[in-house]
Amino acid sequence: MKKSRFTLILPILCIWFVISGFSLPDPTSEFYVNDFANVLTNDLKNYICQKSKELCDQTSAQVVAVTVGSLEGASIDDYSLQLGRKWQIGNKDKNNGLLILIAPNEKKMKCEVGPGLEGRLNDAKVGRFIDEYSAKDFKNGDWNAGLGKLYPALVKEVYAEYGKTVPNAEAATFAKNGNVYKMIFILIGVSAIFVIIFLISKRKNSKDNFFIPFLLSMLDIFLSGRGNGGSSGGSGGNSGRNSSGGGSFSGGGASRDY
Repeated sequence: MKKSRFTLILPILCIWFVISGFSLPDPTSEFYVNDFANVLTNDLKNYICQKSKELCDQTSAQVVAVTVGSLEGASIDDYSLQLGRKWQIGNKDKNNGLLILIAPNEKKMKCEVGPGLEGRLNDAKVGRFIDEYSAKDFKNGDWNAGLGKLYPALVKEVYAEYGKTVPNAEAATFAKNGNVYKMIFILIGVSAIFVIIFLISKRKNSKDNFFIPFLLSMLDIFLSGRGNGGSSGGSGGNSGRNSSGGGSFSGGGASRDY
């Protein structure tokens, strides 16, 4: 009799150890976006913070995007479910949270949908959205661009659940390498400085050589300004909300492997 009881309890214990065998991070002060894997640009993180705050203010729903460096051996479904519950995303009474979890190193992602949003964002619909908006970019390893397309589509559906439209809707493109025009401007500026240095160094009048250290210092300032703003965790200060709403999850949503 004791042996049969142990046989029944053993699978439950194994499942418990698997679920509890990985550690879950705490949210950053930004809450709405947490880039622990360091794959998102500051532009996208600021965008998500701003739009998720607006959404929460108008509907009480919370959409949170998270990237992690490792799932620590857990499945993407178990990890996202436990993370969503720990962070209590969404309103306590409505359970209207949505977690977008990306694990770039394992090439997996999951959209965890709270029970309060499953009527609008059922499993099949969420899976279709992932395939339509993000599959190509995610397969190419461009998690930034994929999330930049998927996030607005999901937010639009959340607004629709409450009979609202997205305020100040605008088209936004988030390339893997950031703003293309900014990069072009930087390259032109650096090239111009090097040309000036070269021309001055070719002149015989040594009195003009004091321009070279000056231009080199300007180049250093120019390049250092290009890299301002780290991308670990959250970004900016635009979230305006750094705590959960007390919501919970029951396992709804869709996941994909790439």
